[in-house]
Amino acid sequence: MATIIEPKFSAAWRWRGMSLQLLERYEEAIESINEGISLDSKDSRLHQLKGDLLRKIKQYEEAIAAYTRSIELQPDSYAYFIRGLLYDYKEDQERYLTIQKQLNLTLIWLKLIIDEELFVLS
Repeated sequence: MATIIEPKFSAAWRWRGMSLQLLERYEEAIESINEGISLDSKDSRLHQLKGDLLRKIKQYEEAIAAYTRSIELQPDSYAYFIRGLLYDYKEDQERYLTIQKQLNLTLIWLKLIIDEELFVLS
């Protein structure tokens, strides 16, 4: 595991967090992301992923704070969009849950592709 070989490499903690997210081990994933943030607090992707994980476990205020920190570091339409959904959730929970179900898997894979620059435009 990369976090054992190179424990001071924040991207390894991010990848570990994403892997745990896919396994629906959200609490462990948050611990990994927090470790990554402790190594590189200016990586907006770590804060964005933390927001995603907190949203999964319904810690909405903390998720909003994580997305806000991500936006402060690097304005990003994804973080603005999801943060907006969380604000909307407070007003219309049924609508939010419908949208969230449609987005969950799509956003995870889209983020993986974009974050690692595997997406090639032709």
